Amino acid sequence: MQISMLNPNGSNVHRITFLYRFILAVVAAHLITTGGEFQSFTELVKLRGYPIAMLSSLAIAMIVIEQVHYSTLKLQKRFPVYDLAYRKLSWQLLTCLLLPFLTIFGLATIYYAVHGFFILDTMWMTNHSWQVVLMLLVLNLVFSFPQAGSAPHFTVPEPKALTQPEARCLMYVLPSNGVTKVYYDDGTHNVDNRSLEDIFKLLDTKSYILNPKRSIVRVDNIKKIYKFPNGGLKLELFCPAGTLVSVSKRQSPAYACFF
Repeated sequence: MQISMLNPNGSNVHRITFLYRFILAVVAAHLITTGGEFQSFTELVKLRGYPIAMLSSLAIAMIVIEQVHYSTLKLQKRFPVYDLAYRKLSWQLLTCLLLPFLTIFGLATIYYAVHGFFILDTMWMTNHSWQVVLMLLVLNLVFSFPQAGSAPHFTVPEPKALTQPEARCLMYVLPSNGVTKVYYDDGTHNVDNRSLEDIFKLLDTKSYILNPKRSIVRVDNIKKIYKFPNGGLKLELFCPAGTLVSVSKRQSPAYACFF
């Protein structure tokens, strides 16, 4: 039986090619250069300062696009999914929105200073800042979307294969009373002081799903998934038989392929 699963660990993150990033930079530079101007585009291109403004905007946009692209890739690897502590969301707002905005503001300040203006004495904030924020939001969506579509495939053995293991195999990991319990297919379990994230790094991440602070579950150990009206899930496992693992609404998209 073949199933597709959303990438849980970011290891197969797809990079946006440089050509597409450059096209995004050209579009962004055009919007930044012409935004808030009362002249039409045909009038603007005739101005002596337009080529310099366009090239400067292109350079700024390219720097910021590379910054957002790099930060997005790092976040996908560091935080596979959004957790209940909102760590990934907080880091994304900081590294992919606030810092790029400050980069643009700083470079725009230099541009205006070279031309003898103080940026806060111009209409930059009212004419361009909203376009910059919109551009950064779009970039976050563009660079995050491909990761959701990269779906590695797993070959799931029949349940009987779990009853005759060639060697002891880790089935799932669950925090309990301040420690981490590691359960195996022979019914035994060990107590581990390491965090779920540390244990997950030692596993074949293509065969397991990590729910931060909740569990690590082997893909071929999922027998059935129960979906609740509030968006949460319950995973029923083959081994140990009858085991149920809770999944929050925020983590549930990682199991969308099972439905």
